[in-house]
Amino acid sequence: MESLNDWTFGQLMAALVAVLLAVWIGVWLARKQARIIRGDKQAHALWPTATFADYGDLRFLHLGTPSVQGSMRISKPMEIHLEYVQRMMVWLLLVDLDRVPHLHAMQMGLGAASLTKFCHHAL
Repeated sequence: MESLNDWTFGQLMAALVAVLLAVWIGVWLARKQARIIRGDKQAHALWPTATFADYGDLRFLHLGTPSVQGSMRISKPMEIHLEYVQRMMVWLLLVDLDRVPHLHAMQMGLGAASLTKFCHHAL
C-alpha cells in the first residue's frame, strides 16, 4: 500500500479538490434539505420525490422520473442486481482477494446503495 509520502503534488492537489468538492456538495444539499423541512416550497420543487415500485421479486427505485435509479431482488437484497453496477466491481478481478479486507474504498454518491450493501455484506 502506498504511503502519503509517495504521492505526487498533483495527486495530493487532486485529492484535496475532490474532498473540498464533496464537502461543498454535502453542505449545499444539507442546506437545501433544511429549507425543505422549514417548508420552503421553492426548494421542495427542486427535490425529486423518491418512489418504489415492486414487480414480482424486484423492487425499483425512481427519483421523480420513470427512469430506474436502482433495483434489487427482494429475496436477495445484498446482491447486486443491475449489470452496470456489477461492472463497477470488476476491480475484484484484478486484486489479490486476501488483501481486500485491508483495502479502503471511497464512494461518491450512494445511488440506490447497491454497492454499499454489497461491499459491507460480502467484503
